[in-house]
Amino acid sequence: MHRVLLLALIILTGCKADQIYFGLNPPKSNKTEVYSLDKRVAAPGETVQISGRGFGKGMKVEIGGRSFGLKVESSSSASFVMPDVPSEASIGALFTDSSANSAGYFALIVSSAESKIPLMDVDPLFICSDVTYQDPNGRIKNGSRICLKDFTRCERDGETSCVANPAFPSVDINAVKANARYLHSSSKIAGVDGTLQDCSDDGDMGCLVSGPLMAAAIKIGAQSKILLGQSIAGVTGLYTPNFPARLNVRSQDTVNNQAGLLRDCSADNDQDCVSTSLFPTIIKSDLSAGFIKSGVTIAGVQGTMPYLRSPALQMKLQRSDQLGLVVKPICCESTGSLIVRSLDSAVSWSPTNGMSYTLGSTVAAGHTIVAASAINAVTDGGLSPARLYFYKAWAFDADHSYSVDPSSESTLTLPGNTFSTFYYGEELWISRRSASTYPGFPEPSSNFSSSVWMTGSIPNQAVMMSPLRLIEPPFTADFDYRIQTNAGDGFHFSWGKDITEYESFEPLAGSSVGLSSKPSASGYGILLQTYSGGGNTPRVKLVRLSDNSDLASVDAPLKDNLNTDRHVKIEVTLNRVRVYLFGSTSPALDYTHGSNWIITKKFVTFGAGTGGEHTNHYLTQISLSTP
Repeated sequence: MHRVLLLALIILTGCKADQIYFGLNPPKSNKTEVYSLDKRVAAPGETVQISGRGFGKGMKVEIGGRSFGLKVESSSSASFVMPDVPSEASIGALFTDSSANSAGYFALIVSSAESKIPLMDVDPLFICSDVTYQDPNGRIKNGSRICLKDFTRCERDGETSCVANPAFPSVDINAVKANARYLHSSSKIAGVDGTLQDCSDDGDMGCLVSGPLMAAAIKIGAQSKILLGQSIAGVTGLYTPNFPARLNVRSQDTVNNQAGLLRDCSADNDQDCVSTSLFPTIIKSDLSAGFIKSGVTIAGVQGTMPYLRSPALQMKLQRSDQLGLVVKPICCESTGSLIVRSLDSAVSWSPTNGMSYTLGSTVAAGHTIVAASAINAVTDGGLSPARLYFYKAWAFDADHSYSVDPSSESTLTLPGNTFSTFYYGEELWISRRSASTYPGFPEPSSNFSSSVWMTGSIPNQAVMMSPLRLIEPPFTADFDYRIQTNAGDGFHFSWGKDITEYESFEPLAGSSVGLSSKPSASGYGILLQTYSGGGNTPRVKLVRLSDNSDLASVDAPLKDNLNTDRHVKIEVTLNRVRVYLFGSTSPALDYTHGSNWIITKKFVTFGAGTGGEHTNHYLTQISLSTP
């Protein structure tokens, strides 16, 4: 007995008393503690029962690097299922409470590693409870002495006497101290403060470069990139810049602490400046004074082009007493055109700047204003046949300043009603009179001007004495007729006629009512039947000349008012004809064809036929017009 006590005393003095619980029932405390396991060897899937005190929810056991919860049955009893771990896994089970504090560590091995347990012939009282061994009889046993110190898990940097874990692993404190110069002064590792300071002066070394004040730099070759007299990162510069002259630097910019002198262009022909949208560049060699408006200077070139350009005129004959002027577009600052007409001689008059002129006014002998506004066409009527007319045009602006280059002289001689053949444009006019004429009544035929005299000396002879013109519907024919004596068979106006017979000088057969039937049995005619003898009644007829059929007829007092001009207007459209007598606005004859006129020829003419009496009709003011 004394030997046992002596051995216990020796063991006790060799251990730290505050770390050892000696005996089966250690001192009581409030901590969670595991006292024992019901087995020391367990196969995977086998339940292991544990006992102790202070058990509660959140207790865990760690075996072979795997951690899982315990099944707590009471404050002193719990169990778990042995996991499947490799046979070479670490032997032992670590128990922790809900706060991850250690509650005990016991020897526990997987059954496949049982043969690796050491053989010991020692009383369990002298072996720590976390040691598993075999006794000489081959039985697995655990020591019964409580040797585990009550260590907690490490939770703060620099903490000691705690259990290291993934969040706070162990560290070699000597290595940390040896490298403290690489650790920033604001940082601490394992309780060791860093000594690495921030860089604060240019060229500092052995310090931490932090922006934006400081930045790392490659010093090699830096001398050639740093201005002479300047120092960066401890490197003195050798670079001497080649700054542009101030004249080449924009005025709003500064180079080498000097403001530039290169300004924006602000005037025409400005130089040593920068072009802008208001003053762009220009190729001066391409400028021509003749293409620049007079009074305007561009890039130092003074323009000579008149700012008012006269319109061009194109003349078109409309009839023997009327012509048309087409006024070509004017340009620039023009607001209108001034056109003057001169009879028989060139225009010698010119307008005066600042004065306005009235349409129709006479500005000089034989000079008449025919246009004084913004127009593109002029109709000049009331002219005399067979006369020569001259026209000249100017452009004018709002102040009535006139162009200095009036349009070229335009001239035209109007045709007269002489009995001959002539061309104008694409129109052919033919006049013819019978081989037998009645000379001298009422005047010699050589004196005809704007009138047509139709007469004959042989009864039953048709006489074609008026112009024949190429024209198609729609058109309007205006004329005056006069009966010179008590007798007269009549005359007609026709359209859709052929020209062949009219070019012949043979006597033409006629009727007793004023219709010449032989020439060109085609087209249609308005017959003015003035003969009233032999049972005939003066009337107006529409005749189809191909078969001399009357399509319409109306009685009219054509014979009244002898030796008096009486006006007739005939309007012909594509399928309708209207005849107005003596200035009336209501048609005396209004006929609509069922379809368009059957037109195979394209001439219109006046004609007359005679019966027992001579045809004595006098036509004046003949006018043919189209829309």
